[in-house]
Amino acid sequence: MHSLDVTRFGQTERLDVPADEVITFPEGLVGLEHLRLFALVDDPRVDPCRWLQSLDEPELAFVVVDPRVVEPSYEPNAPAGDLWAIITLRRAPERSTVNLLAPIVIDPQGRVGHQVVLHASGYALRHPISSPPAPHAAAGGDEMGAPPAAP
Repeated sequence: MHSLDVTRFGQTERLDVPADEVITFPEGLVGLEHLRLFALVDDPRVDPCRWLQSLDEPELAFVVVDPRVVEPSYEPNAPAGDLWAIITLRRAPERSTVNLLAPIVIDPQGRVGHQVVLHASGYALRHPISSPPAPHAAAGGDEMGAPPAAP
């Protein structure tokens, strides 16, 4: 069991993650290779998204979503598994983006995750959530203090 205190929306909460729900990322995430243990955490306040919570650094969590919720035609050439994309939240919510270029793939049986960079795929690192469907490059902007999404 991993027990940690996390802060969400200005409130500190106790999070208990059973050992069989821990996801191991053997290579970490792009730019955060030292972080190896995570958990997907449900939170009705961010539904249909979830938290990808670091167990190595409890103050770090990413908002993730099934990329097909944002882009129904999303069909990456990636290994089989559950697909997640990291959302970069902006001060103006309509400017928030999702990383379709480097999805997270999790093997639900083995509880092993990988971030896969889809080189030459045409998918964007900062795909606007409110844009019409179609992969394209997007520029960065005013991120809300979160670490940058994986390149």
